[in-house]
Amino acid sequence: SSGINAEYWGTVSAPVNLVVSPAPSDDPSWGCYQCPKSCTLCKNFLVESKTCTSPKTSQTFKIRSHIDCNTKNVIYLILDLKCTEIFYIGYTTDCMAVRWRNHKSHIKKSIKSCELASHFIAHASSTHKLDKTSQANFTADLKEHLSIVLIESVRPQAGLDVETTLKEREDYWQGALKSTPLFGGINKRSNRSKKS
Repeated sequence: SSGINAEYWGTVSAPVNLVVSPAPSDDPSWGCYQCPKSCTLCKNFLVESKTCTSPKTSQTFKIRSHIDCNTKNVIYLILDLKCTEIFYIGYTTDCMAVRWRNHKSHIKKSIKSCELASHFIAHASSTHKLDKTSQANFTADLKEHLSIVLIESVRPQAGLDVETTLKEREDYWQGALKSTPLFGGINKRSNRSKKS
């Protein structure tokens, strides 16, 4: 592991306007966890893990906060189980349960809202052929095509816009895990500037 963590402690590549403090000891409760209610996301797609690994490089990073489907302000990793080197990194200011409903709906309705949905739409007649005749059939099929790991819980930093911080961390993880087109990935970075 590179020592990168989820809440800026000891992060070498953190933007200069962040306050970096010494890394604390690992907390045994850190990791990505399913909720006790066994919601659709957790039951079918969310992988419990204390680490995340890049399918491109096999480099593993520790998850350094306790995250579940109800945690807000998270960075997440969606792994394509059919195209094994394709994966998507995104962020949400909402909880993952809400964000996942949007991803799932856009894949089902063929709405090109992001690179993940576009990838599934582009391969809908071959690799990602899914049964869309009912919600139950669609969920059963889709869970064979992808899985999700929540990799970072981002705490709002004093004086910083939360969404800007999330975008910076999403960019960091896309580079660290190699999910951009430069490495054969699907995440397309845009030139992002902070909101005024």
